Amino acid sequence: YELLVNIAQMADGPTSMSSGATVWLVYYTKHSVTPVNGGENSGKTIENINNVVLLKRLGFWHNDAINYHIPKNQLVGDGLAIILQSSPQNQVLGAAMYEMPKS
Repeated sequence: YELLVNIAQMADGPTSMSSGATVWLVYYTKHSVTPVNGGENSGKTIENINNVVLLKRLGFWHNDAINYHIPKNQLVGDGLAIILQSSPQNQVLGAAMYEMPKS
């Protein structure tokens, strides 16, 4: 299977965005443990929650409906988030999460 990401036109959004917005794909793991190998905390562990494992720019959005197809073999981690971030102000215009199905 593949994952379809659909970003719609914003009805109350700008009709023309000269610099557009970046569409980010963020893969994460829900839980991981990192061993500390040095320093005063050597031998201890750190628990990581919703740890980003991959950040990928999918493309740019200019307030037009757009689809991205993510092939199954590119899905990693426990879940992913899609973030729509304006340029150049870096405001988050929208976000969504998807949890990977259990095998």
